[in-house]
Amino acid sequence: MPVLKALHDPEAGSELAPLLGKPLDQPERDKARSIVAGSTAIDATVAAGRRYVQEAADAAASLPGTDSVVLFTELARGLLDDLPVVSR
Repeated sequence: MPVLKALHDPEAGSELAPLLGKPLDQPERDKARSIVAGSTAIDATVAAGRRYVQEAADAAASLPGTDSVVLFTELARGLLDDLPVVSR
């Protein structure tokens, strides 16, 4: 998802697109990784993940409060909570 979001960024996308669609050697992989990391794509991906988790938690709230519902909701939130927050 971060690569897709970076492709939609006018600056990052114009630099990233020519690298994709073929096997990449190590310098090209490093460049692509740097382009994605230098864009807002990772932050946008984490934000989308948080929205999806909230939507799932909201849907799960209507289910009977079984241990598995609570545990899966906590697990999903925990996966994202452990990610560092980077603001650009």
